[in-house]
Amino acid sequence: MGRILSRELGIGLGVFAALAGAGQAQSRPATASTLQTSSTGAVVTTTNGTAAPGGSTENLVIGGALWTRSNPDWTPKVVSIGAQGTQVFSQIEFGQDHAELLSGFSPDPATPVWTSNVAIAGTNAFCESAETTDAHVTVHQIVQNNQNSTRVAVVSRWRSGSTTPEWTWSFPGVTSGLSRAAISADGTRIVAATLYPMEMRLSLAVFQGSSGTPVYTGDIPSFGIHLRGFELAADGNTLYMSSNSTTRIWNVNTHTTIQQVLLSGMFDGHAISGDGRVFAWGEFNRFHLYERNSSGTYTETYVRTLPGSIICDRLALSANGSTLAIGWHYFDTNLRVRVEALDVASKVMTMSEEAEGTGTFQNIVSAVSVSDDGQRFAVGLWGDEGNIVPEVRLYRRNQNAPVAQYNLPGSVYDLEMSGDGERVAVAWKPVHANTFAGGGGFSLYPFEAMDFGVTGVPGVGDTISIEMSGPANAPARLLWSRGQAAGPCVFNGIGSLHLRRLDMVTVPIGNSDGGGSALTTFTLPSGVNQVGQSLYFQGYFAAPRHLTNDWARVTILP
Repeated sequence: MGRILSRELGIGLGVFAALAGAGQAQSRPATASTLQTSSTGAVVTTTNGTAAPGGSTENLVIGGALWTRSNPDWTPKVVSIGAQGTQVFSQIEFGQDHAELLSGFSPDPATPVWTSNVAIAGTNAFCESAETTDAHVTVHQIVQNNQNSTRVAVVSRWRSGSTTPEWTWSFPGVTSGLSRAAISADGTRIVAATLYPMEMRLSLAVFQGSSGTPVYTGDIPSFGIHLRGFELAADGNTLYMSSNSTTRIWNVNTHTTIQQVLLSGMFDGHAISGDGRVFAWGEFNRFHLYERNSSGTYTETYVRTLPGSIICDRLALSANGSTLAIGWHYFDTNLRVRVEALDVASKVMTMSEEAEGTGTFQNIVSAVSVSDDGQRFAVGLWGDEGNIVPEVRLYRRNQNAPVAQYNLPGSVYDLEMSGDGERVAVAWKPVHANTFAGGGGFSLYPFEAMDFGVTGVPGVGDTISIEMSGPANAPARLLWSRGQAAGPCVFNGIGSLHLRRLDMVTVPIGNSDGGGSALTTFTLPSGVNQVGQSLYFQGYFAAPRHLTNDWARVTILP
């Protein structure tokens, strides 16, 4: 089937019609078909002309959350997004102790794919997800004998196909300090840390692959009495960590400190690029940028200083080190925030925006996250009492005004953008963080309208809905494969193919409607051995020839 597609997508075909406008693709009748797979994933039946789930209502979203998951009993403090933006993961604490996995394709409101109880009396939960695989890591602390100053830190690695951890490991002894864990983009390396404040000692553990036995454990003495910044570069080779007095860059392979930088105080703005080439930290009135030099150490290459009562709240660097996103707030009234982006190579500020609220609540920047290529980023705020400053803000790095803003009734505690910049997962509280009411939840937002979308939790044997948007009244094809292309294959005037061509299947699904929309359903393999396997989907229109800009990776869940 790959050869057939390669003939259809021949080079030199000229420039073809653009996608139908996003507004035209809404609420129009659409041709639909149903595709059925065997347990091995082969298409065995194709039935054209069946009704799409939900009739003519389409799944592409313009504005608003893709889905929301809320609960009155707990407030999430952390959230991560993994498996190329298709899985949202978190761990909840304070009497509701559990980890939960949500599908990026879930209908709204979202229901967890699974929840897994963890030991009660947990606190200081933290999580991260791998970008390219379905691996996740958590660390939390179990209070001993009802004494909050004596806690045991527990690290767990999870996979999406199981409700129990792949492994669990505990740091020896008890602590009154914080713990953190980080995972590489491919999920093969995990680094965890626990601080022992009374000894000013940071204990580190490094894990490789799926083994719960550390390949390294060791201590950094005289670290400090607080653990603030803790980030692992996406390649898993470089660790950034900071205390109340020092930032350290640590080589994960040699277990040695590359460089130390003295801090002027205890701050929360810290970042390292995915390749470990750039790091930054912020303080009152300024942030500092460092870049790796020819000797393998780092040189401070830029300092940005702003006057007045302002502090750098949060920083985030893109995986390729091209963009630094900066969140500030003015602490004179705690109502005004400032968002900026810096082009690292030229040291030019590419955008800047300020937003000021009203009332007495603290409006601060609580989270910043950047796409891998640095072109997009997301910012989360606590918001203001007057509720006039939207808490979820999505930006392009070269545009001052947000691409989208979402005004929550409460505060953002954490958010993370997928590596491709297409989706943003948010953990929020339903009232402002300065108030004592409980409850909370998660929301998943698209950065902008997509021309290829999947809806439906992809469980074994389940049916998912697929929608694509392109030229009107054009023959539509669903492309799917067991693998992702090593790199996008670009066809001039047609688009980029993101699927592996070796085993790609092309399935006709009828013509798009007058608005350019085509719908289909796809029944996933039913074999238990398919759990954890991924299928990759993209849309193609044959006349005029056009590949959808977006595509989807679907990892089969229990």
